[in-house]
Formats: sequence, C-alpha cells, structure tokens
Amino acid sequence: MSGPQVTIFAVSYSQSLAAEIAVKQRRLCFGHWFQSLWSDRVQLLPDQSSVESFANTRGGVRTSNSLSSGLMAEAARYICIMIS
Repeated sequence: MSGPQVTIFAVSYSQSLAAEIAVKQRRLCFGHWFQSLWSDRVQLLPDQSSVESFANTRGGVRTSNSLSSGLMAEAARYICIMIS
C-alpha cells in the first residue's frame, strides 16, 4: 500500500538527525513543487504538526524518533532507518 494515507515511522541514532530530516521533509511538503502537484488532494494538518510528527488530511502520519530515546510501539506501514 502506498499513498497519502500511509503511516511512516522514521528512526535514527540521534534525535537531532531525526529532527533535521523531518524538518527537511516538511519543507518539501510546503514547497512549490509538492504544492503544485498535490495541494488540491492532500495537505498537512496544522493541529497535528510538530518536529517529531506530522499528519495529513488523508490519514497519513510521519513520526520520527531516535534509538537513544527508545522506540515507541507505533503501528506503521513503513519503517525508515536513517543514517548519515
């Protein structure tokens, strides 16, 4: 399954790297390219938005965390392991 309703859990060795990548993804979602293609179909929810987690109007969620803070028991379709 793919699409805007997918739940993604992104994990990194450090919280700062997890936050940095999450901020870059959020910027991509608000950028001209993404907005020109998808803004009429899906948007980020302003009340479900933080550095660690954000959601969209179609039920998708992107959550990030670090190994050092422990993994939460979250249901996710995809798990991304981020390294630098």
